[in-house]
Amino acid sequence: MSYWRRVFVPGGTYAFTLVTEARAPILASPMGRSILRQVLRDCRRTWPFEILALVLLPDHLHTLWRLPEGDCAYPVRIGWTQKEFTKAWRGAGRGGAAGLGIAQAPSPSRGAATQVLGALHLQR
Repeated sequence: MSYWRRVFVPGGTYAFTLVTEARAPILASPMGRSILRQVLRDCRRTWPFEILALVLLPDHLHTLWRLPEGDCAYPVRIGWTQKEFTKAWRGAGRGGAAGLGIAQAPSPSRGAATQVLGALHLQR
């Protein structure tokens, strides 16, 4: 089992990789991109942060986020993004193996067995 060491630096810049369940290529679909775009907008309205870069591939994404000065609550943002994307995807009639559960750990009981690959503080 992997153990990730999380770094919390207020106002820091963080890199994340999020992977779809079973590496399903749903992020290449117009619906997947649209849902992700809306979820990120909503997240930024609630918890401000700057997206410095985002690389979107069919089955995963890489992103760099800079948090506001004094704020290091990136797990709240990532968790909310994961939950809301999954809800919207399944609410649109998608789901099962093609769902994007970008949860912090596998959860077979919920049927969304995907996980965040890493969170690494890069610079302040």
